[in-house]
Amino acid sequence: MEYAGTQQSGDTVMFTLANGTTQAIHFRGSPDPAPGKLNMICALPKETVGYGQRAFEPALKDKIIEIKPGERMQLNLWASLPPEFKNHKSRCQLDLTLEGGTVVESREFVP
Repeated sequence: MEYAGTQQSGDTVMFTLANGTTQAIHFRGSPDPAPGKLNMICALPKETVGYGQRAFEPALKDKIIEIKPGERMQLNLWASLPPEFKNHKSRCQLDLTLEGGTVVESREFVP
């Protein structure tokens, strides 16, 4: 999973999720996934902040999303990032828990 940018409005963070395995992967596209299914951790200059993401774009509402082997999908996450995140003072990482419990982590990024 790779960070693809933040929309200029600052309310949507974009990622690309690629399936490099030989089997399909699945995740819940609910706009309010269970706590712990989607988390962003950001390291600010003097502290580390856990920032829980809970909203995918509405088109994914209440669906189990499948990404077949070799496929890629853009994930747009609704997020109102605090000002210190937007001002390039933090390094962040997003974790997504797939159906079955496997955790996919993004590379570190600066929103």
